[in-house]
Amino acid sequence: MTITPRSWQVGPAQTDDIQQIENLVSSVGGDLERIQFDQFIVARDNNQQIIGCVRLKPYADFCELASLAVAKVWRASGIGRAIITQLLK
Repeated sequence: MTITPRSWQVGPAQTDDIQQIENLVSSVGGDLERIQFDQFIVARDNNQQIIGCVRLKPYADFCELASLAVAKVWRASGIGRAIITQLLK
């Protein structure tokens, strides 16, 4: 597979993304506790499949960066960096 920067986009997760997020996080052994779509930034391929995600998990006095996952075939393509950058905006 040839991966180009235009092969994917980054943005906030939507309500109907939760199953894809759970599947991706589960595939890397990540934390599935109390997942809520509005805590995630996701990367989507041109077919709208979620290929990366990161979670900002809120607590009373701080937030935890969690559940950073990129689908295996898409690793080393800049997706992790892009979703972290978007999260920090």
